[in-house]
Amino acid sequence: MISMSKIKEFLAFVPRDPKLLAYKRNLYVGLFVCLGLMVFYFIYVLSTVGTIFLLLLDFKRYSFGLSWEVWHNIGTAWLILCLIAGALVGYGLGKYWWRYIYVDKKLKFKC
Repeated sequence: MISMSKIKEFLAFVPRDPKLLAYKRNLYVGLFVCLGLMVFYFIYVLSTVGTIFLLLLDFKRYSFGLSWEVWHNIGTAWLILCLIAGALVGYGLGKYWWRYIYVDKKLKFKC
């Protein structure tokens, strides 16, 4: 059985080697970028499904006079905007939480 002191030691692990610490930081921030991309892609999918549902329900009423080609271009621009926003938000949150947990050491694990 694993003791609680071993778990605390593992969770509080910060490598002393600067290269390893930089690698861990880059991996941490990179995973936050992936998380941001996934969340914003999910938002994109939900909004696109809703928009297409309304357009298929009554195109004349919900299209605002735009053609399917224009709606396709709007959807493409919305996808690019969501991916850029997801990457930027993920990068910002990754840097913030890295500093909060590992640099300022404000998060304490209570076991």
